[in-house]
Amino acid sequence: IQTGAVSAAGASGSSVTRGVPTAGRIAAGATVERETGFELANMNEVRLTLRNPDFTTAQRVAAIINQTYPSSALAENGTVIALRAPAQMGMAGFISRVENLAVEVDAPAKVIIDEVNGVIVMGDQVRVSTVAIAHGNLTVSVQETPLVSQP
Repeated sequence: IQTGAVSAAGASGSSVTRGVPTAGRIAAGATVERETGFELANMNEVRLTLRNPDFTTAQRVAAIINQTYPSSALAENGTVIALRAPAQMGMAGFISRVENLAVEVDAPAKVIIDEVNGVIVMGDQVRVSTVAIAHGNLTVSVQETPLVSQP
């Protein structure tokens, strides 16, 4: 088991801990010797965890679920969405239907610059304000010139 943590204690009562010594990873996997008694059918609530936490995305997920199944989802924070299955369906069937709902995720504004090939790629969320950039003999200038147009 790889923990990436260190915990040591001395006879005098001194101790030092780095990382989380109670969590680890088994590199090549493992074999389950005994089941833990997990019963999805008997659960009242299931929590979804977003891989990329974002408040907007969590609210959108909850809204789409509640639009189809009223009062079934609550975004607790930017990471966790709590789900309660409607009375007429089981938890497994509810989750299978929820995972097929289409949700538009909130993408962050991102700019990628490849200096070697001279390529710049921007997402649609990027907004450019007044700026001047100079590199070698290349100069890029973005500025706003407010003009009033009368008919």
